[in-house]
Amino acid sequence: MSVRKGTHKRQLPSGLTAYCSDEGKVIFKEALEQGHMGVYFKMAENFQTQSELAYCGLSSLVMAYNTLKDPDIAAGWWDEDMLHCYINLDAVRGNGITFGQLLYLAERIGLSVEGYSTHKMSDDCFRSIIRSATSTDDKVVIVNYHRGCLGQSGGGHVVPLGGYSASRDMVLVMDVARFKYPPHWVPIPSMKKAIDTVDGSTSEPHLACDWLLSNVVTVWSLL
Repeated sequence: MSVRKGTHKRQLPSGLTAYCSDEGKVIFKEALEQGHMGVYFKMAENFQTQSELAYCGLSSLVMAYNTLKDPDIAAGWWDEDMLHCYINLDAVRGNGITFGQLLYLAERIGLSVEGYSTHKMSDDCFRSIIRSATSTDDKVVIVNYHRGCLGQSGGGHVVPLGGYSASRDMVLVMDVARFKYPPHWVPIPSMKKAIDTVDGSTSEPHLACDWLLSNVVTVWSLL
C-alpha cells in the first residue's frame, strides 16, 4: 500500500464519534432501530480500503458495486485495479479522477447514478436524500467532502455512507482510508458544510476535492 509517513491512525477531532466507541455503538443501535442502516451490513461485508492515496473515488465506487451486486452472480465483483480497462490508473494515482470519469466508470460497471448539487440545497433537503437512501438496502450514498472542514488532516476525500441516525442527525462515514481514520459518525450540518466547501483556486462550490470537480451527492444503485 502506497501511503506517506504520518498518515496512519490519526485521532478523530472533537465533534466526530468513532464507530467503535461506546457512544458510537449507542448511535449505531439507535440508527438500526430507526430503520436507517438499510445497506450497512452488506456494505460492511464489502468494506474496501483504498490502496493508493488518490484512489478514494475508485475504492468508494467498487465498494458500492460489490455492496449492491447480486450475491448469486460469482463474477459480479470489482476491485480498484480491475478498472484499468476503462481508465488509466497511473493517471489516477497522480491526479485522482474527475466527477465525469467517476460517472463514466459507474455506468461501465453497471451502476445507475443520481447526482445532486448541494451548494444551493438546504440542510433539510440534503437530510431527506440521506434518510431516503439509508432506509433501503439497494442504494449507496457516496459523498465528496473536505476533511479540513471536519478538523481532519488532508483535503478532498470521497467515501460511502453506511447509515443515518435520525435522533442524533448524524451520518456514518465508512472511510475507505481506514489506515488513517476509522469509520465515524458526523453531524449532518457538519457534513453538508464540508461538502459545500469552495475551492480556493476556482472560487466555485464543489465537493471539496481539488480533483473531483462537481458539487454533488451521488446515490448509486444497480441497473
